[in-house]
Amino acid sequence: TLSGAVMGITNIIDLLLIMQRLLSLGYSEQSASALYGNYTTLAVPFLNLVISLVGPLAVAALPVITEQHVKGCGAELQKRFEMIFHLCAFIAIPCAVAFMIFPVEILTLLFKDESALVGAPLLCLMAPSVVFLSLLTMLNTALEATSHARVPLISMSVGAVAKLILGYVLIGREEIGILGAPIGTAVCYGIAFIISVFFALKYGEIKFCALVSLYKPLLIS
Repeated sequence: TLSGAVMGITNIIDLLLIMQRLLSLGYSEQSASALYGNYTTLAVPFLNLVISLVGPLAVAALPVITEQHVKGCGAELQKRFEMIFHLCAFIAIPCAVAFMIFPVEILTLLFKDESALVGAPLLCLMAPSVVFLSLLTMLNTALEATSHARVPLISMSVGAVAKLILGYVLIGREEIGILGAPIGTAVCYGIAFIISVFFALKYGEIKFCALVSLYKPLLIS
């Protein structure tokens, strides 16, 4: 519950921070609202779209991994985790690559050409978040299923703090502005993912080979 709440808090950080920092740059309230609207309408929904596909996998994986953990079947636990972890990767990484290479084309399918051109840099910079958050969702599920529920809370909290600091600095720079929001989001989930990986390897809940084998979806993408 607390880990999920931290993700919600990051959205509140965006709401408060982006508007405040854009106004500090001299934008009018109307212009700042328009920029914030572009970010939340043109970039964030695509992140949520991918997570809506990955989320059910994590929900389904929780009892499966917990069962093997309780039984002490380490090899079977690794097998189940790697299967679902890689399935998440095969969904998230190609989507992220598509967002980076074809942001204008993807946005044009849903919005006017003018909006697509405005949102393309935001969607491109949001792409790393798609990978980090998707894999983090699955990894944190495995940690929760193996009695390490505090780790996701720690990793997400540290990521949220990093997002707050980086967003404050980047969005307040005139040459970056609203682009600091997706950068901060990517760093937030990237840091959280690294922390969760560290503890997962430390506790032996996942093997390093599970991470190395991510080269397959990367190559395909």
